Amino acid sequence: MITHRLTHLVGGVATSLLLLAPTSARAALEFTDSASFLDKMEPGNYYTETFEGTSEGAIGNPTTFKGGAYTFTAGAPGGVTLVGLPTLSLSTVAVGDTLQLSFNDKVSGFGGNFYAIDANGQVTPGSLTVHLADNTERLVDLNAGAATFRGYITGNPDVPIQWVKFTAGANSRPVVDNLTFGRDILIIVPEPATVLAGCLPLIPLGWGFWRSRRQG
Repeated sequence: MITHRLTHLVGGVATSLLLLAPTSARAALEFTDSASFLDKMEPGNYYTETFEGTSEGAIGNPTTFKGGAYTFTAGAPGGVTLVGLPTLSLSTVAVGDTLQLSFNDKVSGFGGNFYAIDANGQVTPGSLTVHLADNTERLVDLNAGAATFRGYITGNPDVPIQWVKFTAGANSRPVVDNLTFGRDILIIVPEPATVLAGCLPLIPLGWGFWRSRRQG
């Protein structure tokens, strides 16, 4: 019983400290192929939006898409639309506009196929700037006439991907297809040495508590 009290006190306080301790931030990991990205996503805990089953043309601004426990909302200053490339994909109504996707707080990874199109809806070569919520930007060189895959994972449940913005230049529109988002398996956990170091200073507290209870 005495051992139980001591262990409970030390373990309980240590756990509280670990939950309150700030987690060091790090830049999101970038993936350039879908197979490697999906390999790092938690099976059954992510969703892929293909935009199929809907009609081509302008949609609500903003519009919310839902799959399982995950949702994202798409919006743009000039409106959002679905275009066929030849499959339906998400884009902006106006050239030079910014497409923003806002995720729910469970998302720690997202990826998709990216294009740029001109005012007539034709695929154009160029680049796409991905603005991540961790205040970093990634420049993606787009393949001419083909999809370019990019995926991003934070590996940190305390720093979820809350939103992402896409821009494709003054004369182009950003396009997203096969958007996958959800939970990854690269969640950072405290190193064993870190946990032990956090518990050691608490042992004298537990010992003093045990002695006072025994003497009382």
